[in-house]
Amino acid sequence: MPQASRGRRRQAELVAAGVEILSESGWEGLTHRAVAARAEANPGLVHYYFKGSDGLRLAVAAQAARQSITALFDELLSVEPDAFPATLKRMLRAARDDRHAGRVTTALISASFDDPAIGALVREEFADGRSRVEQWLHTRHPSWSPARTRGAAALLVATIDSLALQLLLDPELPLDDIDATTRTLWRAMETDGPT
Repeated sequence: MPQASRGRRRQAELVAAGVEILSESGWEGLTHRAVAARAEANPGLVHYYFKGSDGLRLAVAAQAARQSITALFDELLSVEPDAFPATLKRMLRAARDDRHAGRVTTALISASFDDPAIGALVREEFADGRSRVEQWLHTRHPSWSPARTRGAAALLVATIDSLALQLLLDPELPLDDIDATTRTLWRAMETDGPT
């Protein structure tokens, strides 16, 4: 295996170890030593690849954002619009039941307020997601005005994000009731009324 690809693989292993530690111990537990121990690597490698704690935090945050934010949009936008409500219900159930992902996502959002670089990264991921939803809606509803499409995309993303957070905080929320209402709202949104 060439040296460069071995290095990329090792760096990816260190980042994956960092995401695991983040889910278990939060940002406080994300140290060079902890990451090296989890990845069974020399602590010097962590410093070599990330050039310090800030670089490590940013690399872990970027991977966490890809796993939580980007992956959500990838999955939702890969289905036919008619399957959207059922896919959303399945994804919300999975988010509710995956405490690991919930801890990573909340740590990521929390760090966004304290670390400008992580904040910029998270904002960029959400902005990209909204833009993708906007394009998806525009393809489905070309007669909608740009303002309506932007507004619907922002509302849809905010609703999904809020529902996922609510289910993390209160796993007993009635997901079937939420699903029934989501289907009603989805049908209303799908109506090509005034633009």
